[in-house]
Amino acid sequence: MDTETALAEMRADIEAMRHDVTGIEHRLIQVVRNAYWAATQRQGWTTARRLEAGAALIRYMLLGRAMVVLGISLGGLLALHASFMLADQNRKLDLQNHLSVVASEIAEAQRNSQFAQLIPPIIEEVRQFKINAQRRDAIPGQVPASDSGFDNLSIRIAVLTQTFQPYRWVDTSIDGNALLIPNGDGLMFATVQRIRSVFDAAFGSSAMEPGRKGHIELQLPILTAKRYSPERGLILVNLHALRFDIRPLSAYNATFERIYAPGARFNEIQLGGLPGPDLSKPASLAHSFLPRATFNRANLSGVDFTGANLQGAELNATFLAGTNWTETDLSNARLISANLEGVTLERTQLMNADLSGANLASANLSSVRGLTKKQVTETCIDTATTKLPAGLLPNGYVVPLDCCKTWTAEGNSFTLDAQGRCKPPSTRSIATKV
Repeated sequence: MDTETALAEMRADIEAMRHDVTGIEHRLIQVVRNAYWAATQRQGWTTARRLEAGAALIRYMLLGRAMVVLGISLGGLLALHASFMLADQNRKLDLQNHLSVVASEIAEAQRNSQFAQLIPPIIEEVRQFKINAQRRDAIPGQVPASDSGFDNLSIRIAVLTQTFQPYRWVDTSIDGNALLIPNGDGLMFATVQRIRSVFDAAFGSSAMEPGRKGHIELQLPILTAKRYSPERGLILVNLHALRFDIRPLSAYNATFERIYAPGARFNEIQLGGLPGPDLSKPASLAHSFLPRATFNRANLSGVDFTGANLQGAELNATFLAGTNWTETDLSNARLISANLEGVTLERTQLMNADLSGANLASANLSSVRGLTKKQVTETCIDTATTKLPAGLLPNGYVVPLDCCKTWTAEGNSFTLDAQGRCKPPSTRSIATKV
């Protein structure tokens, strides 16, 4: 064997060894290359050997570590994409549930609107009763309670107030697509959103999303936050406008809770001492929506205003003894010279309320909200019996002289002493005992 032949055989052996070494590497491209070379160019291999090499390639492609890693990676990415789709689907289900709630509330509103058609004839009947009462020289502004027709009318009005159930109605609308966009904060949320943007770029996103080409607005109705009854409010406003005697209605369990009557005029209305639907409890306007309503010079003693909204309402010179103001919103309300003697205002909102000359003797204001020292100085406080939040009573508080001008006629209220100073009821009681 000559030298050149020996060198050629050595080169062939080195090349074969090089391919053998490359074949054991765990790189998919090199494996395919080696398998192709073994199956097509390896000299001396039989057909069975070449088929065995091809089968080895297939096994590696399906069971090799590279494919396992690739499969896990792709599976994880697909699972992450599926989780994004599931989150989107859950938000769409939330929108669907919202629309179901809206539909049920609208159904209740439609039911009430059908019964609301009975209000005009009843109001007209009330007006006729008033005219007939005046003709019979009855008490001005009052309808005789002995009239059987009046009793029937009172029953119908009371039943109607119970028929009108509070409900929510469409107040505004919002683009539902905005609700489909996730919101949050924190590093984890920001990281997932960056990953999500990569997926959206790869898989695409809905054309309904804001800013997308062909975006379609999805307007969703938004309901009022709380349930009210505008129909009950309408009945009460009209009955008072006609000076209808509301007192007999209490015998038939008429209810005026949760009425919706913003800006209603109830000046001089007489609800004091009336029982409510539960005859063991007083009349109730609890949880009603009455911003800017007027109750000037009214008698509301014992009325329940729990949770009512009376923002900006006027209750000037109103008798409010025994009223329940638990969590009532009286911000910006005017209670000038109102009689709140002995009343407990529990968690009542009084921000910017005008309490000038209001009688707060024996009242409990220890848990009110928004009350300031300036407001306190303008009220009629009895330092011995009035309970205020800690630190709110100004040092050297002096009862304003206007308190005596307003409340001297009351049986147990403020009086002038010998020096011309206005004194609260507790001072007079102590002097009487001495």
